[in-house]
Amino acid sequence: MSVTISLSDNFDWDEYVKEVYENIINRDDRVIVTWDLTKFTKPPKQHFMKQILLMHKLRKKLREKIDYSIVRLKNKECYELSKLIFKYYTPDRPVEIIYE
Repeated sequence: MSVTISLSDNFDWDEYVKEVYENIINRDDRVIVTWDLTKFTKPPKQHFMKQILLMHKLRKKLREKIDYSIVRLKNKECYELSKLIFKYYTPDRPVEIIYE
């Protein structure tokens, strides 16, 4: 099964976390996730640490529920921030970052 989570500037963090739980964590099956971040015009730096902490908190479930992830980006700063996030959190499943 494939799931896409799309985010853009000024997204609501709580809604994002809810979407992660509904579309990934609470599912019965495993998924391939596309994180569509192509609508960002600037990096969401205010959520940098929250994202890392969320991934660490959900590590076991992410390992169980995700087969593979694709991160799609168009903004260079967002691309650099994504690479930095993955220096602080090494995923247990393959992640492909596509900078378009």
